[in-house]
Amino acid sequence: MAEPDGWIAVRGTLLVSNEDAFVQLCAEVRGERCEDGAIVRRIDGVGLLVNVLRPYPGTAYEEPTLWLIRVRDGVVDDPTIAGLLHVS
Repeated sequence: MAEPDGWIAVRGTLLVSNEDAFVQLCAEVRGERCEDGAIVRRIDGVGLLVNVLRPYPGTAYEEPTLWLIRVRDGVVDDPTIAGLLHVS
């Protein structure tokens, strides 16, 4: 479960399961396993697998990056890559 509620910036890796397209935002990914992850809603996991991750391996989705996320009821909603923003 993700905490707190509201918009926050986090560093992590988006993991989309190859088996069922279940999406998690993970502190670390080891192989196909998510460490310290939170469930992500409002992402088309199947579309992301078929249109981005499988045809273009090594995208920013597969590397640790900075995300702006909204947490509601302990679940991540509306993740947005913020890795291009300068954060001091």
